[in-house]
Amino acid sequence: MREIKFRGKCKEKWLYGDFIHQDKFNRAMIKQDNYTTVVDVNTLGQYTGLKDKNGKEIYEGDIVKIEYIQTTVIKAVIKYKRASFYGSTFADDWELDEYCEVEVIGNIYDNPELLEE
Repeated sequence: MREIKFRGKCKEKWLYGDFIHQDKFNRAMIKQDNYTTVVDVNTLGQYTGLKDKNGKEIYEGDIVKIEYIQTTVIKAVIKYKRASFYGSTFADDWELDEYCEVEVIGNIYDNPELLEE
């Protein structure tokens, strides 16, 4: 069973832990080490349960480099849709599976320039 946890950004710092709730003011709260902190709801992302080739956890909103069957290399954004996580590119959606070698190279919040062609 995969670990359910989230990340969100509070000012310039990423927090990782349990998603508590989103209030009527559109603020999200994450509980980390017995402390609850308000994070920017727009940066809230769920852990996919997967790690990249370097052992780094992959979250929604991460930008990854996907090498598919050692021939095709693309950049994609991790998204959640229809109860599964996938890599979304401008042209296609790629399922994350055992045939892919994935490496997190940034995220859409801190590194949007990585999406520029």
